Amino acid sequence: MGGVRRVVITGGPCGGKTVCTAAARQALGNDVVLVPEASTLVMASGFPPPVAGMGPADLETWRKSFQAAILSTQRHLEETWEHLARQAGKRLILCDRGFLDGAAYWPGGRDAYLDHFDLKLETTLSRYDIVVHLESVAVNQPGLYGTGNNLTRFENAEEAKRVDARIREAWRGHPTHIHIPASETIDQKAAAMVEALRRETKAPGA
Repeated sequence: MGGVRRVVITGGPCGGKTVCTAAARQALGNDVVLVPEASTLVMASGFPPPVAGMGPADLETWRKSFQAAILSTQRHLEETWEHLARQAGKRLILCDRGFLDGAAYWPGGRDAYLDHFDLKLETTLSRYDIVVHLESVAVNQPGLYGTGNNLTRFENAEEAKRVDARIREAWRGHPTHIHIPASETIDQKAAAMVEALRRETKAPGA
């Protein structure tokens, strides 16, 4: 990518993306620009949330519309932020989720998602130099799981655990796919992510 490396920070709901990404920005300093989460922007702009009691067919229609809006927004954000990064001489773009996250929520999974949006797997994976998967706390500490701090988090702990697995599957095949398991503290998890990014990008402090 011509000196600018693109990193996806992904994982299941309540995986600690916000804290870990903030830690990475602080640790890596001026080298980093952050692409915000498209789903949060879409929902905050007024996209209607799913309605309680919505039937399976209506819920599927809602999910497809939501993921289409997210993908379109994600594409625009990534292209804009990469242009800004090049202008500013930055070397690392941290994307709060990426193109394939939507496959975890798509009926039929990754293949159906790629077909619907006319995406090629190899091309989509190659958009990103590194994928960091932050495991959801729901996987091994479900009592700590919560939904209150995220507009787009609708899953309970058991559903979040399944989503975490589907997101890992969606990114399967990426040559630099780093899995960071849920740790005892969020600070330990953030430190593990920063260490992995320094190692893979040869950033200062590695």
